[in-house]
Amino acid sequence: MCLTGLFLCSFLIVHLTGNLALFKNDEGLAFNQYAHFMTHFTPIKVVSYLLYSSIIVHSVFALFITIQNKKARPVAYAQKSGNGSIWSSRNMGVLGTILLLFIVSHMSSFWYEYHWGETPYVKYETDLNTGKTTTTEISAADYTGYVNYVTNGIEITKSKNLYKEVATECHVVSLGTRFF
Repeated sequence: MCLTGLFLCSFLIVHLTGNLALFKNDEGLAFNQYAHFMTHFTPIKVVSYLLYSSIIVHSVFALFITIQNKKARPVAYAQKSGNGSIWSSRNMGVLGTILLLFIVSHMSSFWYEYHWGETPYVKYETDLNTGKTTTTEISAADYTGYVNYVTNGIEITKSKNLYKEVATECHVVSLGTRFF
């Protein structure tokens, strides 16, 4: 439990660091480059499979430990007291379940969509002399795969536009929270 938990926490720090590219004012170029790198660099892919298995192992161990604890003391204490422990430690099962549901939702909203969904496509053209970037949404027919090249002083990048997916998802969430 300890090792998988530490691995999952360290992953969160790395994931947060990469997602900070969302705040760069470049219409998603840095984030889309990051997303492509994270899904196509072999060592990262290996670590991601290790991450998925860690989530499963951590969840199974949590269930196992909970069952063992229940078997060790089949009769509840006469007086229930929260002294000596904080709320979050007494409710790890509930919090872990919420986190697991979030992970499943997050994976289906972003990871699955990026690989097999209807993620839109984008073309970035950056003038290397001025640094000005223009962004154009392109069709699936114009997208033959991720490319990044320079021609006539213009750097051209074509990629899936996961940045737009994130912006749309976050906009929907922010709209929903205004009403609750």
